[in-house]
Amino acid sequence: MKTTHPIFLTGILCLFLSSAFSQFNVNNRIVFVANMNGQQEAPPVTTDARGLATFNLSPDLETLTIHGVFSGLSGPITGCHIHNGLPGVSGGVFLGLTDSISGNELHAILAPPAGFIQKGLEYKLYLNVHTAAHPDGEIRGQLEVETGEHRIGYLDGVQAVPSVSTQASGVLSLFYQPADFSAQYKIILNGLSGPVTGIDIMDAPIGTSGPVILSLNASNPSIGEIDLTSVPPDFTSKLESFGLAVNVKTAAHPSGEIKGQIGPLRPVSFEGFLNGDQVNPPVGTNAQGLAVAKLSSDLDSLHYFVEVTGLTPNNANIHLGAPSTTGPIIGFMSPSSLPNFYFGAIQLSLDEAVKILNGEGYVNISTNANPDGEIRCNLQPMLRQCFTFDLCGDQEVPPSGSDAVGAAVISVDYLNTHLLYRYIVDGLSGPATGAQLQEAAFGANGSLLAPLFLPNPFGSGQFEVDGNFVVKLQSDNTCLNILTEDFPNGEIRGQVRKSLSCDEISGIYDPIVSNLSLFPNPATGSISLEFFAERSTHSSIEILDLTGKPVQVFNRHFSAGEQSLTIDLKGLSAGLYVLRFWTEEGMSVQKFLKM
Repeated sequence: MKTTHPIFLTGILCLFLSSAFSQFNVNNRIVFVANMNGQQEAPPVTTDARGLATFNLSPDLETLTIHGVFSGLSGPITGCHIHNGLPGVSGGVFLGLTDSISGNELHAILAPPAGFIQKGLEYKLYLNVHTAAHPDGEIRGQLEVETGEHRIGYLDGVQAVPSVSTQASGVLSLFYQPADFSAQYKIILNGLSGPVTGIDIMDAPIGTSGPVILSLNASNPSIGEIDLTSVPPDFTSKLESFGLAVNVKTAAHPSGEIKGQIGPLRPVSFEGFLNGDQVNPPVGTNAQGLAVAKLSSDLDSLHYFVEVTGLTPNNANIHLGAPSTTGPIIGFMSPSSLPNFYFGAIQLSLDEAVKILNGEGYVNISTNANPDGEIRCNLQPMLRQCFTFDLCGDQEVPPSGSDAVGAAVISVDYLNTHLLYRYIVDGLSGPATGAQLQEAAFGANGSLLAPLFLPNPFGSGQFEVDGNFVVKLQSDNTCLNILTEDFPNGEIRGQVRKSLSCDEISGIYDPIVSNLSLFPNPATGSISLEFFAERSTHSSIEILDLTGKPVQVFNRHFSAGEQSLTIDLKGLSAGLYVLRFWTEEGMSVQKFLKM
């Protein structure tokens, strides 16, 4: 029988019971990934072709960036569409993308079509690539949101076998990553007849008892890790179908005082641990709680399950506000028939849903002694932090001149402990001899950070990371480099970003900046930069030579509206340069010639 690790328990208790928890890194982007092959076609198609496409929504949900690469197809692409349909089911065209195909690469930037987000979150969309030999589709991939697997159990005496008359209740939150080897859990209990004597996960469908699969930490709160390699192989599938239950025992009820079925929490879920440290200003209290929530697929409601202990609430609300700030109430949480247990749903506007996705939703529990709030938590989105980017020869330093292309997605769980990567390449000069994550800024060479599995033409894997590794990803200081025999230092490369970087030929999309222009071009002593800013923004402006080396870098703040800036070029040698204009939403690029 598996128990949880005490060393891990100590560490995770520090994480979730300290005020530092309120300073989490918000994984707020909804990203869909289509991992494509012939087996997903209906009926399946025998082909070695593969594809990978990413669908990256901006934080405000107003812009959709689509990028994909396909390799090994039987012939040129004759059609590319997003279709309606659950896995294994054919459906009509939802969105045509054939005009956005260039060779074996897909690139489109558009406003999300009506219904796209909802259908995507309900796994009702797939990407289909057609060829002459396979007019109904040669490869296909379901759009799947990049998130971990979140499971919930809410416990009471009614579900115990036999049932128990008790006012006790509890909430379990269990979270694990795709293809991971461990799961993290948190449980808060309230109103038990005495101290916890045992907490077990049982193989027990609804309304039944069953054998114990593993025992969790017998405490309140109970926080720890489950080793998924030591549980039965059908453990996760039974979590999906409510086939497992969590059972809490006390001395008065040795077979279980409260019990709850464990089931999925989708499509976009949240979690938070309530304590007094997160109240603004902080409150000294031993009270605590656990909040679990999910957005509906149409983003118009938030469903919540909240358990608190150690206090007598007089109010329980959901607010809008970033950590350490106070904001307005957007929903009142009605108490259930069990003390200190709340569940229900509040209606949301799209703007409120966007703010909650950005970590600006919080649960606040007040008491007579602390009418403004005794315990609180901001709701942490359980989405994975995603970097979706492209690979090409132009990003090599110096440029390789290769026409090969690639697409990649790298994602990290919300605890910054596990990295998952998937990528595809097409058109290499020969088989890949190396695939590496390198520590390197854009336009500069660097050192090996981690070797990756070779693409054939698809490569994927995962490994453990720490916070320092993730900071390198976040700080634009990491790239994926593909080596071949003809290009031992790298044939194609991609900077690990939440945006595309290859297509400096036509410029990179930036939803804040439009109508970017440089004049005169060619230029002599200075050049003028003009653009329109959709809103005020902090920006970084870089001028790079053709080796990718920055020769000028400066920061500016621009207000909304038409903008003009004169840049002194007197210190630059004659030649071709690239100007990159960065904002928090993306990058715009222009080339110019200095005479």
